[in-house]
Amino acid sequence: MAQKVSGIHSKDSAAPLFSPAAYIATWQRLLGEVARDGLPQAVLEKLATQTGLPAGNLQTGVRVSLAGLAQAIEVDDVRYSQNVSPRKIVILAAGNVPGTAVAPAVLLAAAGCQVIVKQSRHEQIVLPWLCQTLLKKHPDFPDLIRPRDLGKNSSRLQDLLSEADHILAFGSDETLAALHRQHGAKVIGFGHKISFAYVDELTDEPELLYRLAQDVVLCNQ
Repeated sequence: MAQKVSGIHSKDSAAPLFSPAAYIATWQRLLGEVARDGLPQAVLEKLATQTGLPAGNLQTGVRVSLAGLAQAIEVDDVRYSQNVSPRKIVILAAGNVPGTAVAPAVLLAAAGCQVIVKQSRHEQIVLPWLCQTLLKKHPDFPDLIRPRDLGKNSSRLQDLLSEADHILAFGSDETLAALHRQHGAKVIGFGHKISFAYVDELTDEPELLYRLAQDVVLCNQ
C-alpha cells in the first residue's frame, strides 16, 4: 500500500493508518518490554564495545531510561494532531547516554514528520535497534524515523541540515552556537546540563543514597 509521510494516510483512503496516540502507545509498549526484559545479549555486547561502558551498567541504565520514557511520551491525540504540522526534522543525537533521541523522534514521527537522526559516533546502537524491532512487529507502519551514521563534516549531513524545517541538536555550547550561526532560528538546542544533589550528615535514608549513587555510575556521569 502506498503511503505519504505527511499525513500517515493510505493513498487510496482518507482514513489514517493510525492515530498519533496509537503510534505512541505502540512505542510505549515496546519501550516497556525492553525496560522489563533488557536489551538482547548481542545488542548489549555491541553497545558495550562501542561506548566503552560496562555491559551491566548499560543494561541497567537502558532499562531505567526506557521505563521512564514509556511513561513520559504521552500526548492528547486530538490537540496534538491539530497543532503539529508534518515537517522534515533532523535530530543531532548525543552519545553520552544511550537513546537520547528516542523521545523527540517518536513524538515528531507520531505527528507525521519525517525524522532523520544523525547518530553520535559514540552511540549508534539503541535507536536503530528499537526502530528495526518496531517495524518487524508492525510492518504496516510508515518508516518515519531514520537513524543515520553521518560524519559531522559530511556533505550529506550539511545537505540534510539545509533542507530541514527544524534541527534539534544535543551538544556542547560551541556546537550549538555554530549551528545557530549557520542555520539560524530553526535550530533548537539542548546543551550541557549539570545536576546537583546535596545530602547532609543527618540524612538517614539508605535508599536515597543508593539511588543517587546509581544515577551517577550508570553511564559514568
